[in-house]
Amino acid sequence: MNKIRHFILSRPQVALIILAAVYALVTSLYPLFNMPRETTYCLSTGLDDRIVFSPVWILPYVSWYAFLPAVGFFLMFKDKRQCAITLLTMIFGLLLSYLIYSFFQTTVPRPAVPGDDLFSRLVRLIYHIDQPFNAFPSIHVLATYALMLGAARGRGIKKAAKAAIWIVGWAIILSTVFVKQHVAADILGGLVLAQVLHRLLAYPLDCWLDAEAAKI
Repeated sequence: MNKIRHFILSRPQVALIILAAVYALVTSLYPLFNMPRETTYCLSTGLDDRIVFSPVWILPYVSWYAFLPAVGFFLMFKDKRQCAITLLTMIFGLLLSYLIYSFFQTTVPRPAVPGDDLFSRLVRLIYHIDQPFNAFPSIHVLATYALMLGAARGRGIKKAAKAAIWIVGWAIILSTVFVKQHVAADILGGLVLAQVLHRLLAYPLDCWLDAEAAKI
């Protein structure tokens, strides 16, 4: 363990690249769980019924695919320790989400999208690629909020940059219900899971790394 700790402190960027690769590997398992089980639940409530479907929100929704690596690399160069905590939060969050999907699979009712505009076509593309399962907790929200927390607590990051990350992050999170990929309960599940994991992982990782840093 001491050798691993020393390696992380002496080659932090290599360690972070390894963590990022692990995250990519765990992400690749997603299709294995994106299917109905014997019993599939719907967590939609009256609040979700009042949220009007809006195809234009597909733009912030798909921006997640750029937001994820962009903020990840930003954290890697600004605060490597927060980047590590964020990546670990995302990895363990994914694993816990897969466990939940295995025993409590949920689905989200999707509206018909007849339009031929760019936004409607994008919505139909996302619907085709991603089946309406693996909803609670939302991985889209989990990863986004983990990055937002990492940026908020990162050292050397200007307030303007933190504000921009949080504004884009919240737009992505809200988009999940406006394009009917998720319901409100899925958002709450993703937020809580990210918050709890980030707090649980931050303290022991700090103590573990600080013990080795004190020897150097």
